[in-house]
Amino acid sequence: MTHSTDKNSKGFEFYEAYISVVYGLVATDGLEQLGPVGTADPLRFGIPPALLLFFGVFVIGLHFWFTCVSVDKTSGDLYCALAGDRWKLIFFFVDAMVSTAFAWLVLAMFRGIATGRGLLFWWFLAAAGLSLVYDGYSSILLLICRRRREEHSSAARTHYGTIIKHWFLQDGLFFLGAGSLCVLAKYTSSGVLDVWFVAIAIVVLMLDVKFHPGAEAKS
Repeated sequence: MTHSTDKNSKGFEFYEAYISVVYGLVATDGLEQLGPVGTADPLRFGIPPALLLFFGVFVIGLHFWFTCVSVDKTSGDLYCALAGDRWKLIFFFVDAMVSTAFAWLVLAMFRGIATGRGLLFWWFLAAAGLSLVYDGYSSILLLICRRRREEHSSAARTHYGTIIKHWFLQDGLFFLGAGSLCVLAKYTSSGVLDVWFVAIAIVVLMLDVKFHPGAEAKS
């Protein structure tokens, strides 16, 4: 039992370390784009014209980073009920791949700033869409687990079901907000769009704190 616990702990540690490295590299790439404005003086920095867009991408990047590293123990319990203690790590590998896809989309958003708001907003919408797809995937796993009706996983199913409901609410608002940006980009001035983009990113990040499983467990 102790050996199994140690093995699972190492799996969690590897996952969290991997996610931290990936998102750390993405954040570094974003910071580099705010770097020197001239090659003559590498210590000279300037305020980029699209500062609000950079800030919005950083905030939504924090959202994905926070969500990916905040893997609740309930996820491990659910995966164990689905595939057993040994094979549940497969689901964490899937989570790692999805987290990498989110990191790539954040990187694409950083690069999209230089090519125009339209492309950035479409990447923003793609990230929201992928979030909803993952919510659906998690719902399917929960449905399979519920049909097995195993007594030891009852608490995990209930708690994970609550988490998924929160995800759907959060990502639904995320998707609607991102979609509105893509539509409004054709009719609204860039300054208004920048503020709306940052507002959506901040709301999504604030919902992370409100819906965080650890915070819910303490309340």
